[in-house]
Amino acid sequence: MCAADEPSPSPPQSRRCVALLTNALESAVAAAMVQHQGVEVIGLHVRHHVRCGGGSPAERAARLGIELVTRDNSDVWGQSVLLPRFGYGREANPCRDCRAGMLVLAREVAQARAASFVVTGEILGQRAWGQSRRDLDMLAYHSGLEGRLLRPLSALKLAPTDVELRGEIDRTLLGNLHGPGRSGLLKLARRLMPGALTEADRAGVREAGCELSRRGSLQRVDQYKRWLASLPCQPAGSAAARDLAIVLTGRLIELPGGLACVGRNERECARLEHLLAAGTEPAVPLRHVIRPAAGQRGPTAIVFGGLADARQLLLQLDATGEKLELVTQPT
Repeated sequence: MCAADEPSPSPPQSRRCVALLTNALESAVAAAMVQHQGVEVIGLHVRHHVRCGGGSPAERAARLGIELVTRDNSDVWGQSVLLPRFGYGREANPCRDCRAGMLVLAREVAQARAASFVVTGEILGQRAWGQSRRDLDMLAYHSGLEGRLLRPLSALKLAPTDVELRGEIDRTLLGNLHGPGRSGLLKLARRLMPGALTEADRAGVREAGCELSRRGSLQRVDQYKRWLASLPCQPAGSAAARDLAIVLTGRLIELPGGLACVGRNERECARLEHLLAAGTEPAVPLRHVIRPAAGQRGPTAIVFGGLADARQLLLQLDATGEKLELVTQPT
């Protein structure tokens, strides 16, 4: 075969990955670690109605100088909370299901953007439930990312991925973090992204955890599930996710025919109003809202139940009937 007949070498492909960006510092440090190896990083933030931590993925992406793609996963998340495939943690936190759903979205974005692998900030053994070696392997398998899912912070504690074996990433420059300690993470953060650290990061403040992992969330979700079981129709999709987020907010009161969530302070009342505005259709056919009347101050409450339940709660919260008003949503 003459030289003219020999196939031309393929043009070199730019190295590109999708990095899951959460509110936590770990995800930003993992993205910075591969960014330092000359890899183009596309950030992906997966959104649903429950807050996980106090940071801002958009702010972290801006500080790293990377593009941020946002995807909503409320439909899958809501069903995962109601019926988790891989079970709950200590409370109503379906961590494995939640991360598997995020990784599936990351795989789809990677395929659409011609990225060869996905990066997360998971640390081996950081949490006793959900981050064991077995859990990490299981997540890679069920998300369809075997060999293409890189955990840079703990890479030296894990088996090499196809990404490392192909030489796209220099394994010797990756991390060997393990366990719940923060000192190693903060040391990496100060070295890799000193200009991207927030004041809370510099002070070593750990982000608040997911609302579903907080004490009492399992009891709240169970009460909501029992209430749903009494209905002729069941919610689905983002409406169920929104109502679950409502159930996790404020004081939960059990009524004769349903449940009510009452804001205990301005922050919780604002949160309930925000969740009400997040969708046009309630997940269940009966839902009523109690709000302060014009010019009055008082709590916001959302009632899952009949009109009699809503009127009973209104009387408990405002015996005079002058400060609060009842808004009945159409069934």
